Amino acid sequence: MLTNTELEELEKKYFNILSELLERHIGQIITQIYSQDFISGAATGGVTNVIESAVENILEGLIANQLHWNVCSMPVSSDSCFECGDAIIHIDAKTIKINDADHTGNRINVEAAQTTYVKGKSLTVSGKTWVPKLNQYEQHQLFGEIPNLTFIVKVVYSTTYRVEMIKLISLPHGQLEALFGGPSILCAGRSIRNSSRNNIRFKEADIVAVSNWRVKTIYVRH
Repeated sequence: MLTNTELEELEKKYFNILSELLERHIGQIITQIYSQDFISGAATGGVTNVIESAVENILEGLIANQLHWNVCSMPVSSDSCFECGDAIIHIDAKTIKINDADHTGNRINVEAAQTTYVKGKSLTVSGKTWVPKLNQYEQHQLFGEIPNLTFIVKVVYSTTYRVEMIKLISLPHGQLEALFGGPSILCAGRSIRNSSRNNIRFKEADIVAVSNWRVKTIYVRH
């Protein structure tokens, strides 16, 4: 197991790699998100958030073409998962409307398979139970014990514009929870199943208060 310092340096390493990638290709990313507008009469299937799958596909293609990371087909993972030798990198695209309370409140809605935070602990948040599913570390036959690291690409959009803002966020690894105040950086998620929660929200402000490098605005429409 890594020390807390080693773990956070690893998180920062991959955050910087992803940040540089997004900044270098921001024009390409935005153009590709808008590409659906060039197709007349394209089927929507009744989907209200019309850019979510597009952003996921664009990110996966960019990483495959530019970073050449190996796709990791873990049974429990974020939507995009890559094997990088010293870590398993989980990347999830979050698309949110500009007038949504999660955007104005700077919160990130995260599924149980998208974070290692407080792994193995059952938390009660607003009267409902939350249990994350992603392991803090995996035992790799070639590389030994390596951590799961989670990064969020948050795209804010509006009815008028497909892209208003893009942020990159590094969610704290579960091993570091004591540094971030335990469950205090979490709030209730959107989805409830009986007495338990399917997801949870991270508060961006509470993450930044401990590690200000973990939230970076990559693009803002002017």
